[in-house]
Amino acid sequence: MRKSIRLALPAAAAVMALALTACGEDEESNDNGAGDNGASETTGGGEGEEEPIGSGGGEISTGPTVEEVEGIWMTGVEPEDAVITFTAGGVDFTEDTLDEGDICSGSYADGTITLAECTVFGNEEWADREATVELADGTMTVTWASGTAQEYTNMMGDLGDLGDLGDLEDMDLSELEDSLAELEDLEAELGG
Repeated sequence: MRKSIRLALPAAAAVMALALTACGEDEESNDNGAGDNGASETTGGGEGEEEPIGSGGGEISTGPTVEEVEGIWMTGVEPEDAVITFTAGGVDFTEDTLDEGDICSGSYADGTITLAECTVFGNEEWADREATVELADGTMTVTWASGTAQEYTNMMGDLGDLGDLGDLEDMDLSELEDSLAELEDLEAELGG
């Protein structure tokens, strides 16, 4: 079963990426987080604590907006790498696609990920349930409550101009579903 998830994840991520790109076509500005709304910097030549940029009065930015983080973010492309998907204030976290990789879901608001539930695969449960998020130069840094920090890259960042993708609502996914069924049958034949 885990192998079929491992095989389906890249296909599902590609479909999600295409759908998100088509939805964002009408936006005038696409700075990919270059505004650094949630970035932190050390003040006072390293003597002070880290403060959010813009904390010199007025409204303090508490982290990237839902719109800035929306999409699929990955620590890498290997099976042991983590994936976070942000959609409309919701978040799905995949620890990795190996046998031990847990899958968690929750919410995102004000620069904070909160994981409400996790499906445990293997012997060890993903223990962190909260993390802070910062964006800088197209890289997302997620710092979990345990102190573990992970750097993510937006999967959409390397797509470039896809042109007119047409109406994706009418997209026929039956071929993809048939291919997935064939892969599962092959896996069963091979004893997987």
